Amino acid sequence: MNPYFTSAVQKFESKNYSAALVDFEKAVKAEPRNFAFILGRARAKFKLERFEDSLLDFDKALTINASDANTYSERAVTYVHLSRFELALQDFNKAQIIEPQNPYRYSSRAYIKAKIGDLKGAMADYQKAVELDPEDAIAMNNLGMLEEQMGYESAKERMKKADELAKDFFKDMDEFEQKEQAQHSKTDKENAQIEPKNSFPEIRKINREKRKSYSWKDHFKIVFEIFNSKTVFAEFITFVKNKFGLK
Repeated sequence: MNPYFTSAVQKFESKNYSAALVDFEKAVKAEPRNFAFILGRARAKFKLERFEDSLLDFDKALTINASDANTYSERAVTYVHLSRFELALQDFNKAQIIEPQNPYRYSSRAYIKAKIGDLKGAMADYQKAVELDPEDAIAMNNLGMLEEQMGYESAKERMKKADELAKDFFKDMDEFEQKEQAQHSKTDKENAQIEPKNSFPEIRKINREKRKSYSWKDHFKIVFEIFNSKTVFAEFITFVKNKFGLK
């Protein structure tokens, strides 16, 4: 493994994006056609809000691997930040074609369709997302808000269900935090194996048999940073409702 890439990934995960970019640059210089290196550099530029520059790298990455749905999705989010919604929609369409069974592909595309005023198209995508993942609270909530806006009687039941799913999710989060606190009372050797607090993958493992979706996790990444507190989630839901003029 290229040592610059390894270092870049570590710095990126530590949110030291400027330093990560320096190492990604060195990695790409050593291997100019390496998909992972170019994609890493694109992500670092994105985090630094160098959106135009990141687009160039996403473009380059897709010339190397034109079948990676995540790269199309990430480029789409970059277009969103630049208010280029039609181009974002095109990329979300490509991601959906590549992964037609991934509910996140529909919900992310629905977000853009609603943004540009295609409410029926957005509803159809949210309905597909909920069909594929009935426990995705955000897709359920957004579908309910669109239905309410269009006068559908099913709206209240959708949003009630979304609230129940959200409470269930945060119940799991509470159980995880309690479990983690209990583990911290054990020996240092045992503590060394504990994942960091609010580790999202571990939270999802707690109730894996009950909830097997991966779209919920991805939803936390679209446009916004990963939510890791109840307050932030509540603020996000309020933000979405305000955008639709529903609250």
